Amino acid sequence: MAAIQLRTTRAVRIVEVEPFFTEAQSGGAFGFGSATAGNMTLAHVRVVVETRDGQSAEGWGAIVLSWPWAFPGDAPDGDTKDRLMRGLIEAYGEALEDRREVGHPVEHFLDMEPRLDPIASDVARRMGITKPVPPLCALVAHSAIDAAIHDAYGVLLDTNSFRTLTGVHLGWDLSRLLGDDFAGKYPSDYLRPQPVERVPASHTVGALDPLSPDEAKDGLIAPLTQWIERDGSTAFKVKLKGQDLEWDVQRLVSVHDIAARQRGQADGIALFGDLNEQGPSKAYIVELLDRLEGDHPAVYEALDALEQPMKRDFTGDSPNLADISARVPIVLDEGLTSLASIDRALELGWGGIALKTCKTQSLMMLALPKAIEAGMHVSVQDLTNPGIALVQSVGMAAHLPVTRPFETNVQQYFPEESAPEAEVFPGIFHLEGGEVSTAGIGGHGFGYRIDEIEREIFRQ
Repeated sequence: MAAIQLRTTRAVRIVEVEPFFTEAQSGGAFGFGSATAGNMTLAHVRVVVETRDGQSAEGWGAIVLSWPWAFPGDAPDGDTKDRLMRGLIEAYGEALEDRREVGHPVEHFLDMEPRLDPIASDVARRMGITKPVPPLCALVAHSAIDAAIHDAYGVLLDTNSFRTLTGVHLGWDLSRLLGDDFAGKYPSDYLRPQPVERVPASHTVGALDPLSPDEAKDGLIAPLTQWIERDGSTAFKVKLKGQDLEWDVQRLVSVHDIAARQRGQADGIALFGDLNEQGPSKAYIVELLDRLEGDHPAVYEALDALEQPMKRDFTGDSPNLADISARVPIVLDEGLTSLASIDRALELGWGGIALKTCKTQSLMMLALPKAIEAGMHVSVQDLTNPGIALVQSVGMAAHLPVTRPFETNVQQYFPEESAPEAEVFPGIFHLEGGEVSTAGIGGHGFGYRIDEIEREIFRQ
């Protein structure tokens, strides 16, 4: 990609990138796809940016280093993958500090994007890792840095970071990246003028999660019935196995029936089936939908989307799913690692994308216009975002011009990790009526209100 000539006067360079790593204690096993997640490293990143005339500001980003999702497979082992992701954050930070050019946060991402994989390969080689680092793993590692740059930029300009995606701040329009149809258009054109004050949320039903009190034997993860009673949830992201059709059908039916029984009605229930790449074939997906439509029509009607049913890496023999997407949108998640991946998904008939802050704020704000103009199903999904990572994700959902429930599951799987942030943002970390409140998010950057959060790393 050719370098973009900046015309904005509001450009910054990256002065300092400082990562902090702590262990997030799991409240119980989270089963998805072929993986199970427990304790994870939580990465916080502090970034300092500076303008040409010496004005500076500090910003923050955070993400959990979910290697089971970002770098699946048995080799290398989990500890090695965790150390790799830590090493990637450090290496990406050094590369940005060495970059002397000034630019908008998105411009810094566009410069780094083609360098993420080479840097990752170099870090892996020095660690003795021979397996290629997945692009998704590189994005997750870079995401907290990218978020911190956007946050710092908003702080510098004393405005919300979502308000810095205009032509005045970027200095170029989307035609440079997305083609002539986007001439005169900017990411800000695809966001709400003002964020909504309440956002509907979906409850994650992990593959190992108990649905009823009878199933909650170890007492670590509360049963679905308890969560519905506590949060008033009406939308559910259901993790499926993809290797057991009877189990997948029954799981969707059970979640739907439990929700309908507790609510006293089936109307208003939304289901999002997530296969996490485990669908063995197109025929399996078709049969899953046929079974639901024929035997459980109410469940079929409640199914809003199927997320990433096939492998993330599109190959020459990847099936066309347009006929399935005409029934239920097939949503790109693990496979969304670049703008080009959206093009390929559209060619193969996929009908939607899952926006996740763990794939970087910059890429998501470029993917959104592309998806909206293509008429794709758009939702905001989670990576078990703790603390300020969830504040950023909620902010994204509140600014999107869609009203689909967004996923938040940190209270399920890392219930103690966000205690400092929950004191400042109770409406974000505790659902009411199946929704989160965005009222407490502050005015500049991502509105973290860092000064009010009693977390040790924010005081160093």
